[in-house]
Amino acid sequence: MRKKVGKKERKAAAAESEAAAAAAAAAVRAMGPSVKALRKAASSPPPPRVAAVAVDIPGCSFNPDGEQHQDALAVLVASEMRKQLRRELLPSAPPEEVEADGGEGRPLTELEALQVEAASSGDEEEEEEEAAKTKAGKAVLAAAAADPNAIALAAEGESDGGGEDGGEGGGGAENGGAGGAGVLGKRSRKSEKKSRKDRNKEARRKAAEAEAEERRRLKAQRRQLQSLQEVEAELEEERQDKEVRRLRRAVMLQERAAVQPPRLGKLKFEPPSVQVLTSDEKTGSLRRVVPCAMLAADRFKSLQQRGLLEPRRPQPFKERRRKVTYEKGARSELAAAASSEVRDLALRNKKARRQAKAAATRAGGEDDWL
Repeated sequence: MRKKVGKKERKAAAAESEAAAAAAAAAVRAMGPSVKALRKAASSPPPPRVAAVAVDIPGCSFNPDGEQHQDALAVLVASEMRKQLRRELLPSAPPEEVEADGGEGRPLTELEALQVEAASSGDEEEEEEEAAKTKAGKAVLAAAAADPNAIALAAEGESDGGGEDGGEGGGGAENGGAGGAGVLGKRSRKSEKKSRKDRNKEARRKAAEAEAEERRRLKAQRRQLQSLQEVEAELEEERQDKEVRRLRRAVMLQERAAVQPPRLGKLKFEPPSVQVLTSDEKTGSLRRVVPCAMLAADRFKSLQQRGLLEPRRPQPFKERRRKVTYEKGARSELAAAASSEVRDLALRNKKARRQAKAAATRAGGEDDWL
């Protein structure tokens, strides 16, 4: 016969099963997605990229709600403050020109004053070092002038020291005889030949050491063979961890590629600032909205965000001017060369005319055309 189960027992069993299911779900969430899910996400096609026409947040409308308008203004203020902080954190170069304390001009900032103070302190330290060096040199020269025999005394001391060293060297030579016998004794002991008994003993010792080393090697090999399964399990676990990390990285890169534009050049894409009306410009009527010519800029930013154009830094317009160089005497030289060419051409024409006239005279024809 089956035992009847009461309502309280059924409720307790249901509560226990729900608690176990909740604990299992929490454990799964803590462990992250499974390898199967990661493989499916990595093999799936990447999500669509940025749309061609981006839709602004609701607070950017011409007649937005109060809270939405404040949220849009907060986003704009946060982006501008971030840009300002980035500009402030950039290093600043020291000023090229510094106004004197009593001179006219703008007062120095705290950073400029510290830079000027550091530069002046460095110059003062260098001047003090140079003054100390010159003072020491003068003192040495004065001492040399006051005691002209200083060099001679030093030379005598050196000669005396050399004599003493020479004496000590002689003593060392005398004591060399006592040490010579010890050296010869050591050499004779080193050059003694080993007997057959000693050689056999050394050979047996080397063989025993080699046998012990081989025994230790075999023991370590057996130990490794016994733990081979554990090593394989560790390698398999490490391989699985690497695969999970690789799949997670692939999924992360796909998610990032869906949000961020691709990197085409050395400059990163900078999103445009949020175009939101101020509280004074918000009229609530579309007819009273002040127009703003920003269609070309919006399309250009959209092309950059979609990865169709490379982000570039705007360059200021520089007018190219033609450089004119003047050389002294070049004009007169050019004029002389031109006049010489004209004279040569006139001489050639005159010579050709004479030759033609002579040829016509010899032929007996008329030369009126010459």
